[in-house]
Amino acid sequence: MRVLIIGGTGTISTPIVEAMAKASYQLSVLNRGNSQLPAGVEQLIADRNDIEAMTSVLSGRSFDVTIDMVCFTSSQLEALTQVLPKHGQIILCSTVCALGFDQWTEWPVVEDAAFKPNSDYGRGKAEAETWLKNYSAKNKTPYTIIRPSTTFDEGIGVLRQICWDGSKWLSGLRNNAPIVIADGGMGMNQFMHAKDCGRAFFLCAGNEACFGQTFQVVGPATSWLEHHKTAAACLGVSGTFINAPHQAVLVALPDNGIFKEIFQYHGVFSSRAIFDCIGFEPELSLHDAISSTITEMDKQEKIPGSYQAEDWELQLIEQFS
Repeated sequence: MRVLIIGGTGTISTPIVEAMAKASYQLSVLNRGNSQLPAGVEQLIADRNDIEAMTSVLSGRSFDVTIDMVCFTSSQLEALTQVLPKHGQIILCSTVCALGFDQWTEWPVVEDAAFKPNSDYGRGKAEAETWLKNYSAKNKTPYTIIRPSTTFDEGIGVLRQICWDGSKWLSGLRNNAPIVIADGGMGMNQFMHAKDCGRAFFLCAGNEACFGQTFQVVGPATSWLEHHKTAAACLGVSGTFINAPHQAVLVALPDNGIFKEIFQYHGVFSSRAIFDCIGFEPELSLHDAISSTITEMDKQEKIPGSYQAEDWELQLIEQFS
């Protein structure tokens, strides 16, 4: 099977490439050429926003499957189909952010729910999904849309609730420092290791049962408190958590997009469609996913040895201890 991956070196892309290379697929990866690929994988170097460069490497090519991991707008997807009309099944990496977070009152949010994105990132993905469905209907071409949720590996680290941080707070836990959580950590989210998420893409590639489907590839619903306590347990500590209202966190970190737009809300989405279609569910438990991530981070010395809390966190600790 001839497969093209646009991207190929990111958090989710890397295990997809590894799985397909191991399966001896005829695999090509298009990106800017800044990272090494496994042996036997064809490297196509181009910026996906440079139409001339894309045309020069894709003209006359054909693939059975094209997986677009770095599409953020409908115009990017349209340009891809213009320079590569023989693209085969298009698998679009979307996101649960296309459905949004701030307007739901019932969970889990199902796959065919209306788009209610509350971020530019989510709006771009929603528009790309809509364009792809219309394009597929008009041209009778197969597609699959996959929406991951909070996906992580040793590159990103183990994300914390109130800000974009995958490593420093782990050092805080390891050094027995207090860690601020919002609203008692009762917000719900879904966490999945990148290897599990990548496996979903691998299983959908070339699989006719997945044609015309929209899947949400998410882990079990878990509170942030349970997530943080699991991280502490994997580090061999109990963890000290300081509860602050989410409003106070937003005041302390007004430009904190990940908490403002996503993590302050419940984020629970149904994965029923992909389970019913191909029986997919994550293989790694939350504990095993976090534990293996921390092990790899330690090997790469990505968790700082010493820890000093930021001023904003010290202020929240003083205010709410």
